[in-house]
Amino acid sequence: MKNNLIYLVIAIVLAGVVGYLVWNNSNKNKPVDAQDFAVTSVDDIERIFIADKEGRTITLDKKDDHWLVNEKYKAMPAKVDLLLSTLKSFVIYAPVPDAAMDNAVKELAVFGVKVELYDDADDQPFKVYFVGRPNQGQTANHMLMQIDGKSAEKPYLVNIPGFIGDLQTRFLLTEKDWRDLNIFNYKLDEIKEVSIIYHDLPASSFVINVDDKDNYTLRHPDNNTAAPQEQLFNAGIGKFLDSFGNINAEAEANDFAYKDSVINGPKFATITIKGTEGKDSELILYRMPANRRTKSLFDPQGNPIQFDPDHYYASFNGGKDFALAQHYVLGKILRSYSDFIVKPADNPAGL
Repeated sequence: MKNNLIYLVIAIVLAGVVGYLVWNNSNKNKPVDAQDFAVTSVDDIERIFIADKEGRTITLDKKDDHWLVNEKYKAMPAKVDLLLSTLKSFVIYAPVPDAAMDNAVKELAVFGVKVELYDDADDQPFKVYFVGRPNQGQTANHMLMQIDGKSAEKPYLVNIPGFIGDLQTRFLLTEKDWRDLNIFNYKLDEIKEVSIIYHDLPASSFVINVDDKDNYTLRHPDNNTAAPQEQLFNAGIGKFLDSFGNINAEAEANDFAYKDSVINGPKFATITIKGTEGKDSELILYRMPANRRTKSLFDPQGNPIQFDPDHYYASFNGGKDFALAQHYVLGKILRSYSDFIVKPADNPAGL
Protein backbone atom coordinates (compact mmCIF):
# COMPACT_ATOMS: atom_id res chain seq x y z
CA MET A 1 0.00 0.00 0.00
CA LYS A 2 2.79 2.39 0.93
CA ASN A 3 4.62 1.73 -2.35
CA ASN A 4 1.41 2.28 -4.31
CA LEU A 5 0.94 5.63 -2.60
CA ILE A 6 4.49 6.67 -3.49
CA TYR A 7 3.95 5.67 -7.13
CA LEU A 8 0.68 7.59 -7.18
CA VAL A 9 2.35 10.75 -5.87
CA ILE A 10 5.17 10.43 -8.43
CA ALA A 11 2.64 9.94 -11.24
CA ILE A 12 0.68 13.02 -10.17
CA VAL A 13 3.85 15.13 -10.00
CA LEU A 14 5.03 13.92 -13.41
CA ALA A 15 1.64 14.57 -14.94
CA GLY A 16 1.70 18.08 -13.54
CA VAL A 17 5.18 18.75 -14.94
CA VAL A 18 4.26 17.39 -18.36
CA GLY A 19 1.04 19.36 -18.37
CA TYR A 20 2.85 22.56 -17.51
CA LEU A 21 5.49 22.03 -20.18
CA VAL A 22 2.85 21.35 -22.83
CA TRP A 23 0.85 24.41 -21.76
CA ASN A 24 3.94 26.59 -21.63
CA ASN A 25 5.18 25.43 -25.04
CA SER A 26 1.80 25.88 -26.69
CA ASN A 27 1.42 29.37 -25.29
CA LYS A 28 4.95 30.74 -25.62
CA ASN A 29 4.00 32.81 -28.66
CA LYS A 30 0.28 33.30 -28.05
CA PRO A 31 -0.97 36.86 -27.70
CA VAL A 32 -1.98 37.61 -24.15
CA ASP A 33 -3.80 40.84 -24.83
CA ALA A 34 -4.19 43.67 -27.31
CA GLN A 35 -0.72 45.01 -26.48
CA ASP A 36 1.22 41.79 -27.06
CA PHE A 37 2.85 42.65 -30.40
CA ALA A 38 6.38 41.36 -29.74
CA VAL A 39 7.31 37.74 -30.50
CA THR A 40 9.42 36.38 -27.67
CA SER A 41 10.80 33.45 -29.66
CA VAL A 42 11.27 34.33 -33.34
CA ASP A 43 13.13 31.04 -33.89
CA ASP A 44 9.77 29.29 -33.66
CA ILE A 45 8.31 31.24 -36.58
CA GLU A 46 7.88 29.00 -39.61
CA ARG A 47 5.79 31.24 -41.84
CA ILE A 48 5.11 34.96 -42.21
CA PHE A 49 2.21 36.20 -44.30
CA ILE A 50 2.00 39.89 -45.25
CA ALA A 51 -0.87 41.54 -47.16
CA ASP A 52 -2.31 44.96 -47.90
CA LYS A 53 -5.63 46.35 -49.10
CA GLU A 54 -4.38 46.51 -52.70
CA GLY A 55 -4.28 42.73 -52.89
CA ARG A 56 -0.51 42.38 -52.68
CA THR A 57 0.64 39.39 -50.64
CA ILE A 58 3.95 37.94 -49.57
CA THR A 59 4.50 34.58 -47.88
CA LEU A 60 7.85 33.79 -46.30
CA ASP A 61 8.43 30.12 -45.44
CA LYS A 62 11.35 28.75 -43.45
CA LYS A 63 13.10 25.92 -45.31
CA ASP A 64 16.04 24.38 -43.45
CA ASP A 65 18.75 27.09 -43.48
CA HIS A 66 16.92 29.64 -45.64
CA TRP A 67 13.56 31.29 -46.34
CA LEU A 68 11.47 31.14 -49.52
CA VAL A 69 9.42 33.98 -50.99
CA ASN A 70 5.98 32.85 -52.21
CA GLU A 71 7.38 29.31 -52.44
CA LYS A 72 9.41 30.34 -55.52
CA TYR A 73 12.54 32.31 -54.67
CA LYS A 74 15.14 32.30 -51.94
CA ALA A 75 14.72 35.32 -49.69
CA MET A 76 17.55 37.72 -48.93
CA PRO A 77 18.89 36.70 -45.49
CA ALA A 78 19.62 40.26 -44.35
CA LYS A 79 16.02 41.38 -44.98
CA VAL A 80 14.54 38.34 -43.25
CA ASP A 81 16.85 38.87 -40.27
CA LEU A 82 15.78 42.52 -40.07
CA LEU A 83 12.11 41.53 -40.11
CA LEU A 84 12.59 38.90 -37.40
CA SER A 85 14.51 41.37 -35.27
CA THR A 86 11.66 43.85 -35.74
CA LEU A 87 9.04 41.31 -34.65
CA LYS A 88 11.04 40.59 -31.51
CA SER A 89 11.72 44.21 -30.57
CA PHE A 90 8.24 45.77 -30.61
CA VAL A 91 7.26 47.67 -27.46
CA ILE A 92 4.26 49.82 -26.63
CA TYR A 93 5.28 53.45 -27.08
CA ALA A 94 2.01 55.04 -26.00
CA PRO A 95 -1.75 54.60 -26.26
CA VAL A 96 -3.39 56.37 -29.16
CA PRO A 97 -4.85 59.66 -27.83
CA ASP A 98 -8.65 59.68 -27.71
CA ALA A 99 -8.77 62.68 -30.03
CA ALA A 100 -6.81 60.79 -32.68
CA MET A 101 -8.51 57.40 -32.21
CA ASP A 102 -11.10 57.60 -35.01
CA ASN A 103 -8.55 58.79 -37.54
CA ALA A 104 -6.05 56.10 -36.49
CA VAL A 105 -8.64 53.35 -36.91
CA LYS A 106 -9.67 54.65 -40.35
CA GLU A 107 -6.04 54.85 -41.51
CA LEU A 108 -5.35 51.33 -40.32
CA ALA A 109 -8.39 50.09 -42.23
CA VAL A 110 -7.16 51.69 -45.45
CA PHE A 111 -3.38 51.68 -45.21
CA GLY A 112 -2.64 48.99 -42.64
CA VAL A 113 -0.53 45.97 -43.56
CA LYS A 114 -1.83 42.67 -42.20
CA VAL A 115 0.77 40.37 -40.65
CA GLU A 116 0.11 36.71 -39.79
CA LEU A 117 2.70 34.66 -37.92
CA TYR A 118 2.72 30.86 -37.86
CA ASP A 119 4.73 28.37 -35.82
CA ASP A 120 5.40 24.70 -36.46
CA ALA A 121 2.73 23.47 -34.08
CA ASP A 122 -0.41 24.72 -35.77
CA ASP A 123 -1.78 25.60 -39.20
CA GLN A 124 -3.48 28.63 -37.67
CA PRO A 125 -1.54 31.86 -37.04
CA PHE A 126 -0.50 32.34 -33.44
CA LYS A 127 -0.42 36.09 -33.85
CA VAL A 128 -2.20 38.47 -36.23
CA TYR A 129 -2.00 42.25 -36.28
CA PHE A 130 -2.10 45.27 -38.55
CA VAL A 131 0.87 47.60 -38.97
CA GLY A 132 -0.15 51.12 -39.90
CA ARG A 133 1.58 54.36 -40.72
CA PRO A 134 3.87 56.16 -38.28
CA ASN A 135 2.91 59.13 -36.16
CA GLN A 136 3.97 62.61 -37.21
CA GLY A 137 7.37 62.43 -35.57
CA GLN A 138 7.97 58.86 -36.85
CA THR A 139 8.73 57.76 -33.32
CA ALA A 140 6.13 54.95 -33.46
CA ASN A 141 3.67 53.22 -35.80
CA HIS A 142 -0.02 52.65 -35.26
CA MET A 143 -0.72 48.95 -34.74
CA LEU A 144 -3.86 46.94 -34.01
CA MET A 145 -3.96 43.40 -32.65
CA GLN A 146 -6.41 40.77 -33.83
CA ILE A 147 -7.53 38.23 -31.23
CA ASP A 148 -9.63 35.17 -32.06
CA GLY A 149 -10.39 36.58 -35.48
CA LYS A 150 -11.65 39.92 -34.19
CA SER A 151 -9.92 43.28 -34.04
CA ALA A 152 -9.00 44.55 -30.62
CA GLU A 153 -10.96 47.48 -29.21
CA LYS A 154 -8.24 50.03 -29.85
CA PRO A 155 -4.87 50.43 -31.59
CA TYR A 156 -1.59 51.39 -29.98
CA LEU A 157 1.51 53.31 -30.92
CA VAL A 158 4.31 50.75 -31.14
CA ASN A 159 8.01 51.27 -31.71
CA ILE A 160 11.50 49.87 -31.33
CA PRO A 161 13.44 51.72 -28.64
CA GLY A 162 15.96 54.10 -30.16
CA PHE A 163 14.60 53.78 -33.70
CA ILE A 164 13.18 56.75 -35.58
CA GLY A 165 11.41 55.97 -38.83
CA ASP A 166 8.58 54.03 -40.47
CA LEU A 167 8.47 50.39 -39.33
CA GLN A 168 5.87 49.55 -41.99
CA THR A 169 8.60 49.73 -44.66
CA ARG A 170 10.13 46.54 -43.22
CA PHE A 171 7.03 44.56 -44.21
CA LEU A 172 7.83 44.49 -47.93
CA LEU A 173 5.06 43.54 -50.32
CA THR A 174 6.77 42.76 -53.64
CA GLU A 175 8.71 39.64 -54.55
CA LYS A 176 11.63 41.56 -56.04
CA ASP A 177 12.16 43.40 -52.75
CA TRP A 178 12.53 40.10 -50.90
CA ARG A 179 14.45 38.06 -53.45
CA ASP A 180 17.99 37.01 -52.73
CA LEU A 181 20.24 38.47 -55.43
CA ASN A 182 23.15 36.18 -54.72
CA ILE A 183 25.19 35.42 -57.84
CA PHE A 184 28.04 33.31 -56.46
CA ASN A 185 28.51 31.74 -53.06
CA TYR A 186 31.39 29.26 -53.17
CA LYS A 187 33.96 28.24 -50.62
CA LEU A 188 37.49 27.69 -51.86
CA ASP A 189 37.24 23.90 -51.64
CA GLU A 190 33.95 23.88 -53.60
CA ILE A 191 35.51 25.12 -56.84
CA LYS A 192 37.14 22.93 -59.45
CA GLU A 193 37.23 25.35 -62.40
CA VAL A 194 36.76 29.06 -63.10
CA SER A 195 36.79 30.62 -66.53
CA ILE A 196 36.44 34.27 -67.45
CA ILE A 197 36.00 35.26 -71.07
CA TYR A 198 36.42 38.95 -71.88
CA HIS A 199 34.66 39.19 -75.22
CA ASP A 200 36.53 42.24 -76.49
CA LEU A 201 39.79 41.55 -74.57
CA PRO A 202 40.63 37.93 -75.42
CA ALA A 203 44.23 38.24 -74.20
CA SER A 204 42.93 38.85 -70.67
CA SER A 205 40.68 35.77 -70.68
CA PHE A 206 41.69 32.69 -68.69
CA VAL A 207 40.69 29.31 -67.30
CA ILE A 208 41.89 28.09 -63.89
CA ASN A 209 41.59 24.42 -62.96
CA VAL A 210 42.00 23.27 -59.38
CA ASP A 211 44.00 20.05 -59.55
CA ASP A 212 44.25 19.70 -55.78
CA LYS A 213 44.98 21.98 -52.83
CA ASP A 214 47.41 24.77 -53.84
CA ASN A 215 47.94 23.08 -57.20
CA TYR A 216 46.44 24.85 -60.21
CA THR A 217 46.51 24.92 -63.99
CA LEU A 218 46.21 28.25 -65.82
CA ARG A 219 45.25 28.25 -69.49
CA HIS A 220 44.31 30.63 -72.27
CA PRO A 221 40.84 29.58 -73.46
CA ASP A 222 41.61 30.39 -77.10
CA ASN A 223 44.54 27.99 -77.51
CA ASN A 224 44.13 25.85 -74.35
CA THR A 225 47.86 26.19 -73.64
CA ALA A 226 48.80 25.79 -69.97
CA ALA A 227 51.20 28.26 -68.41
CA PRO A 228 54.40 26.74 -66.98
CA GLN A 229 53.93 25.80 -63.33
CA GLU A 230 57.01 27.78 -62.28
CA GLN A 231 55.38 30.96 -63.61
CA LEU A 232 52.16 30.64 -61.62
CA PHE A 233 51.36 33.08 -58.84
CA ASN A 234 49.75 30.35 -56.70
CA ALA A 235 49.03 32.56 -53.70
CA GLY A 236 47.22 35.02 -55.97
CA ILE A 237 45.21 32.23 -57.58
CA GLY A 238 44.19 30.92 -54.17
CA LYS A 239 43.11 34.39 -53.03
CA PHE A 240 41.15 34.85 -56.26
CA LEU A 241 39.29 31.55 -55.86
CA ASP A 242 38.51 32.46 -52.26
CA SER A 243 36.72 35.62 -53.46
CA PHE A 244 33.61 33.87 -54.78
CA GLY A 245 31.75 33.77 -51.48
CA ASN A 246 28.56 35.83 -51.10
CA ILE A 247 28.75 37.93 -54.27
CA ASN A 248 25.44 39.70 -54.84
CA ALA A 249 23.80 41.92 -57.44
CA GLU A 250 22.76 45.43 -56.46
CA ALA A 251 19.16 45.52 -57.67
CA GLU A 252 16.75 43.26 -59.56
CA ALA A 253 15.90 44.57 -63.06
CA ASN A 254 13.82 41.83 -64.69
CA ASP A 255 11.24 44.44 -65.69
CA PHE A 256 13.79 46.77 -67.27
CA ALA A 257 12.29 48.06 -70.53
CA TYR A 258 15.49 47.55 -72.54
CA LYS A 259 16.43 44.19 -71.06
CA ASP A 260 16.15 42.29 -74.36
CA SER A 261 18.23 44.88 -76.18
CA VAL A 262 20.98 44.54 -73.60
CA ILE A 263 20.97 40.73 -73.64
CA ASN A 264 21.05 40.62 -77.44
CA GLY A 265 23.84 43.18 -77.55
CA PRO A 266 27.61 42.78 -77.04
CA LYS A 267 28.78 40.98 -73.90
CA PHE A 268 31.53 42.34 -71.71
CA ALA A 269 32.44 39.18 -69.76
CA THR A 270 31.20 35.65 -69.12
CA ILE A 271 32.20 34.09 -65.81
CA THR A 272 31.63 30.37 -65.39
CA ILE A 273 32.26 28.28 -62.28
CA LYS A 274 32.23 24.49 -62.13
CA GLY A 275 31.72 23.22 -58.59
CA THR A 276 33.03 20.07 -56.95
CA GLU A 277 29.50 18.85 -56.20
CA GLY A 278 28.01 19.67 -59.59
CA LYS A 279 27.09 23.18 -58.44
CA ASP A 280 27.77 25.16 -61.62
CA SER A 281 27.05 28.86 -62.15
CA GLU A 282 27.36 31.39 -64.94
CA LEU A 283 27.31 35.18 -64.88
CA ILE A 284 27.16 37.29 -68.05
CA LEU A 285 28.06 40.95 -67.71
CA TYR A 286 27.14 43.76 -70.09
CA ARG A 287 28.55 47.26 -69.99
CA MET A 288 26.11 49.91 -68.88
CA PRO A 289 26.03 53.10 -71.00
CA ALA A 290 26.89 56.27 -69.13
CA ASN A 291 23.74 57.82 -67.71
CA ARG A 292 22.50 60.30 -65.14
CA ARG A 293 23.53 57.95 -62.32
CA THR A 294 27.12 57.87 -63.56
CA LYS A 295 29.38 59.70 -61.11
CA SER A 296 31.47 61.37 -63.79
CA LEU A 297 30.64 61.63 -67.47
CA PHE A 298 34.21 62.55 -68.46
CA ASP A 299 37.58 60.81 -68.18
CA PRO A 300 40.64 62.48 -66.58
CA GLN A 301 41.48 64.03 -69.98
CA GLY A 302 38.05 65.63 -70.23
CA ASN A 303 36.70 63.30 -72.90
CA PRO A 304 33.10 62.01 -72.61
CA ILE A 305 32.98 58.40 -71.39
CA GLN A 306 30.85 55.81 -73.16
CA PHE A 307 30.20 53.39 -70.29
CA ASP A 308 29.53 53.66 -66.57
CA PRO A 309 32.72 52.42 -64.86
CA ASP A 310 30.90 51.53 -61.63
CA HIS A 311 27.96 49.45 -62.86
CA TYR A 312 27.11 46.54 -65.15
CA TYR A 313 24.01 44.78 -66.31
CA ALA A 314 24.10 41.16 -65.16
CA SER A 315 22.35 37.99 -66.32
CA PHE A 316 22.58 34.97 -64.00
CA ASN A 317 20.65 32.06 -62.51
CA GLY A 318 20.51 30.35 -65.88
CA GLY A 319 19.30 33.53 -67.55
CA LYS A 320 16.26 33.74 -65.26
CA ASP A 321 17.49 36.87 -63.52
CA PHE A 322 18.58 40.23 -64.83
CA ALA A 323 20.00 42.81 -62.44
CA LEU A 324 22.30 45.74 -61.85
CA ALA A 325 25.71 44.89 -60.43
CA GLN A 326 28.45 47.05 -58.93
CA HIS A 327 32.09 47.01 -59.99
CA TYR A 328 32.85 47.61 -56.30
CA VAL A 329 31.54 44.10 -55.61
CA LEU A 330 32.72 42.35 -58.77
CA GLY A 331 36.11 44.02 -59.16
CA LYS A 332 37.84 41.46 -56.95
CA ILE A 333 36.93 38.65 -59.38
CA LEU A 334 37.37 40.56 -62.64
CA ARG A 335 41.02 39.58 -62.93
CA SER A 336 43.08 38.92 -66.06
CA TYR A 337 45.43 36.17 -67.22
CA SER A 338 48.52 38.24 -66.46
CA ASP A 339 47.46 38.70 -62.81
CA PHE A 340 48.33 35.07 -62.16
CA ILE A 341 51.80 35.09 -63.72
CA VAL A 342 54.79 35.77 -61.47
CA LYS A 343 56.60 38.93 -62.58
CA PRO A 344 60.43 38.99 -62.59
CA ALA A 345 61.80 40.93 -59.61
CA ASP A 346 63.71 43.33 -61.87
CA ASN A 347 60.70 43.83 -64.13
CA PRO A 348 57.65 43.92 -61.81
CA ALA A 349 55.31 45.08 -64.58
CA GLY A 350 56.13 41.95 -66.60
CA LEU A 351 57.18 43.96 -69.66
